[in-house]
Amino acid sequence: MVIVVDDDEDVREALGDLLRLRGYSVTMAANGREALELLHRCDPPCVILLDLVMPVMDGWQLISQLQMSKVLRDIPVVVISAHAVAMPPAGIEKLLRKPIDLDDLFSTVAKHCVPGS
Repeated sequence: MVIVVDDDEDVREALGDLLRLRGYSVTMAANGREALELLHRCDPPCVILLDLVMPVMDGWQLISQLQMSKVLRDIPVVVISAHAVAMPPAGIEKLLRKPIDLDDLFSTVAKHCVPGS
C-alpha cells in the first residue's frame, strides 16, 4: 500500500489514480495528523508520498513523529513538494519536485512497492 499525504485534493486524487492504474493499492490523507492516525490503524505501507506544507500537521511534523516511533521509522518517505528544500532531513528517502516527473515517481515507488501491494 502507498499512502499519499497532501492537502490539495486534486493532487491526492491524481497521484492516487496514476498509482492505481499501475496496480498499486493507495490510501490518502489530507494532512499529517490524518496520516499518523491511519498509520496507527493499518499495516505499514511500503512508502509514504508526502507534501511538506499542509494545515493541521505539516510534513515536517509527520516526519518527526515517524522518526520517534520504533514501528513507523523504517517506512520510506518520499517528499513531493514545490518548495525548495536545501537538504533533505533524516527520514526522507527522496525529494521529488512539483510538477512531478512521472517516470521518477513511478521508479521511486517501484523501488519500495510491488503492484498489488
